[in-house]
Order: sequence, then structure tokens, then C-alpha cells
Amino acid sequence: MINLYGHQQAAIEQIRASFQAGNKRVLLAAPCGFGKTIVSAWMAKEALSNGKRVLFAADRVKLVDQTLSAFDKFGIDYGVIQADHPLTDYSKPCQIASIQTLGRRRNIPDYDLCIVDECHTAYKSMTTIMDRRNVPKYVGLSATPYSRGLGLIWQDLITPITTEKLIEQGFLTPIHYFGGRSVDVSKLKTKALATGGSDYDPNALEAATDADTGLVGDIVRNWLEHGENRQTIAFCPSIKQSKFLVDEFKRHGIDARHIDGYDEESTRREIYQGHESGEFKILSCSKLLGVGYDSPNTSCLIDARPTKSVILYQQAAGRVIRSAPGKEYAIYLDHAGNVQRHGMSELLVPESLDNRENTFSERKQVKKENPEEAAVNECGSCGQIMQGLKCKSCGYEIHITKALESTNELLVRLTGKKKAFTQEEKSLWYSNLLKYARQSGFKDGWAAYQYKSKFKCWPRKLQLDLKAPIQPEVVNYIASRQIAYARRRAKQ
Repeated sequence: MINLYGHQQAAIEQIRASFQAGNKRVLLAAPCGFGKTIVSAWMAKEALSNGKRVLFAADRVKLVDQTLSAFDKFGIDYGVIQADHPLTDYSKPCQIASIQTLGRRRNIPDYDLCIVDECHTAYKSMTTIMDRRNVPKYVGLSATPYSRGLGLIWQDLITPITTEKLIEQGFLTPIHYFGGRSVDVSKLKTKALATGGSDYDPNALEAATDADTGLVGDIVRNWLEHGENRQTIAFCPSIKQSKFLVDEFKRHGIDARHIDGYDEESTRREIYQGHESGEFKILSCSKLLGVGYDSPNTSCLIDARPTKSVILYQQAAGRVIRSAPGKEYAIYLDHAGNVQRHGMSELLVPESLDNRENTFSERKQVKKENPEEAAVNECGSCGQIMQGLKCKSCGYEIHITKALESTNELLVRLTGKKKAFTQEEKSLWYSNLLKYARQSGFKDGWAAYQYKSKFKCWPRKLQLDLKAPIQPEVVNYIASRQIAYARRRAKQ
């Protein structure tokens, strides 16, 4: 039997207490990386041991596969409700299916406990099944339970731990936010979302992004500057923009791939596996990776898709927050203005469920903060960018003086300290720059100038090692400078 972590055990105890209090529909709000599928398998195993029947309803076929893997670890005997699936067996006391498949089936095996994954989607087919079979107990799972009308479907909201606490305890990875120029959305019309809110009209957003001819170049250059050559995923306003971004990365020698829902399932699996194994650096999409994409090795996110939706923003940030060996922090490159629009994702905590009594807003379901606590500011003592009046790093308290700033060229760090380079690291950088200069036929002064651009000082008292291989981050930095130079020349 797999042992549960404290926050997972707390979730099960709180769900059990809610059932004992008379509730039949309990929603577990748990961040990406919480281990919701493990908790589900534990609950299923417990129910099955007591002679109960269980149904697990997953959002999309890909999440069915992830569920099968988790249930296998618990030794659960299950059947799969899916056309031509080799594990189809309606006699099994535990059944696993996608919500889409359940919506097309007239006959569904009986169950005593139903677990609904990604329940904030509130598919009408699933709610119809729940209303028709209202005797069993239901557990909903979601990291972002902010959809309209969830309070009419679910009776109780359980939030056993926050993302911030999971980061503090080492279960999730801290995020270093960077902000940069994004497309102007101030005059764009909006369109209703299935979750009840509204977002920028996709066609209008695509047109505005197309008109901003310099944005994609800035994204590539800023990734070279700040992406640390990490495994990266990117969110774009459209499939067209995603393909354009991939082409631009390839043009600068960075291996990137595009993926979308029009690809064959077998093709998508190959691309997922290739990215996870490091065959290529950047995997770009429009929306496909927003839910259920589990890749702990991915530690950098390019967000070029502005959104008014807290759900879409927080789900995107959750793609890089999972921990992995050697992953001390993740990087969020914000070219959408979403961090400024919504705040840091780990500080968004579900507090209530919408019951359609008032004008709907996703933000109303998030834990309320004072304006001072929600504001993003720069610490006047240690220089970190923080959310609120008190710096968590040094304890310095400040007054709100200015909003976040970003430049048209280089990204500005939104949170966390800038990396402090040791004398040995600076020596290696200058050695690499000198080696590159001499290999390329440049004068030594070129290397000194590049060093000064990077470290804001001239190279002095450094130990040179011209035999050391040139590091990838140095190559990326040089490439970013060359792109910047070419752009300046083009404007002249």
C-alpha cells in the first residue's frame, strides 16, 4: 500500500467528515501537483474493500490513461468504459471512463461512489448523470473551482492546503516570475466561456497578436536570456501563432515543436514523450496543454496568451510547478500580462463556490485580499518583487509606491532574488566569451564588452580557463545579444 502525505490524508479525513455531516457532493480543491489521483485511488480502494462500487470520471481520454497508472499502483481491479478498450469489463466493481464517453452511454454500471476529475468544467452530461443518480456519494476534484454555478452542483468545498504551503513544505517548486511586453488587449472585445466567465475574443486576440510584429522576436530573445535552456512549454493565442513561434525558435537554432488537437493521438503521444525525454527544448500549443499535462521535467513556461480567466491562468502555471530531482525552481516568462492581471498563481486560494445569486466573476470565488496584500511591489531592502506589503525574504515592510514595470526589450524579474554569481562563475563566463570571440575572429574587447553588458562591470581579477567548454547559457546569451543588435539595425 502506498503511504499518503499529510495533506493527502487530511483531504480524505475532511471529505469523510463532510459525508458524515450529511453532504453527498463534496468538492476537493487541491493544487496541481497535490496528488489528487493518488487520493482518488486511496478512496476507491477503501470503498471497494467495504463492498462498494466505484466510478471514476476523467476529463478527456489522456487523463483516463493517467488514472489507470495510479490505480495500478494500488492494485485496484477495474474496467474501462471506452470504445474497443482492451480492459473493458462491466462486471468489475470499479469503472474508469472519460466524461465524454459517459455522456454518450445510455447504460452505465451502478456505483456507490463517483469521483469526478476536473469538475470545474461542469459538463452538462456529467451533471445530468449526477442528478439522475443522486443517491451515491460524489467527490469532485479541481485545482480551480471558480466556474459559474458550481455551488448548485456541489454542497461542500474542501481546501486542505494551499499551493503556497505545498511550496514551503517542498512538495511543489517555487516559481520565479518574469514580466515582459505583451500584446495590447485594452480595446479587445470579449466572449463568454463555458465556465461562466468571459475572455478575450479569440479572433480579436489573434488579429492583435498578428499586428504586433515584434512580439515573437522578443519572446525568443527573452527565452535565450532568461529561460536557462530549460525544457519549456508555451501557450499562444492561436494555433497559427504557436506555429509561428516554433518557426522563429527554429530559425535561431532552438529545437521546438507545435502540438494541437488536430494531431493524431499516436502523434501527440510521441511528441509528449520526446519533450519529456529532452529530445527537443520547446513544446508550443494554443490550449492543448492547459489541463492534465503532467511533465515534472518541464520547468519553464512561456505565456503569450492573455486571459481574463483565473482558471486558465492558474491551470497554465500549474504545468511547471511539479517537483523533480534537481528542479530548485520553475520559470514563468509572462508575455501576456497575466501575472499583473491576476497576481502570483500560488497565492490564489479557492474560498467559495458560485451559486448564481449575484453577478458572476471567477475572482469572487478566490480568497479575498486587501488591496495592499494583492498589490505587486518591489522590496526597498533586498530588491525582490513581492506581492503585498511585507517581503517574505527579508521581512522589510513597505508602502505601495509603484506598480510592476516591464520593458519592451528585456524581461523584468517579478519575484525572487536575482542570481548572485560567484567569482568562479564570472571567471568561467569571461573565459567562455573570450574563447568564443577568438573562435569567431572577434577582438578580445568584444568579450569584455559582452561581459560588461551582462554583469554591469568590466572583467577584472578573473582566473581564465580557455580550455573549458563554452556553456549553453553563454551561447544563448550571445544569441540574444545578436538578435537585439539585428533588431536595432533594422529600425535604423
